[in-house]
Amino acid sequence: MPSIPDAHHVARVCPKNRVIRDREGRPIGVYPQLYRLREKTETRERETYLSACYVEFFGEDHSECLKGCVRTSAFPISSADFMVVLNAGKVRQIGTSYNLKLKVVHDTANKKNRAYARIEGTPPDPAHALLGALASTAVSTLVAVEDICR
Repeated sequence: MPSIPDAHHVARVCPKNRVIRDREGRPIGVYPQLYRLREKTETRERETYLSACYVEFFGEDHSECLKGCVRTSAFPISSADFMVVLNAGKVRQIGTSYNLKLKVVHDTANKKNRAYARIEGTPPDPAHALLGALASTAVSTLVAVEDICR
């Protein structure tokens, strides 16, 4: 799988219940659990990577790219949800600061979603400090689906 360039971005669906809000109800960040790998269940194996959308796959116009990410998501998205946008280079840099080799790759083999991307190398420990680092506003930019779909 080709590596996504450092200057490019990936976006993850962020359900409204994973959004941190200030006292006035304005979104100000995401909970670290947004970056937790899902555990094994009776119907699926434990996740080994985080799903994302390769933003620049859809071109150069950022707002059109985010519309493409919403449109191609396999997860149900409501207008009350958000997309969280991460810079691929910053993701790798944060991984390095935790002695992890994070990969941000474009999964070109995915025929259902040509913009499908993966963040590989995240630890399975749901309490690992990396999750909080990825959730920091220095890395994660929150965009309301309602604003994307206008």
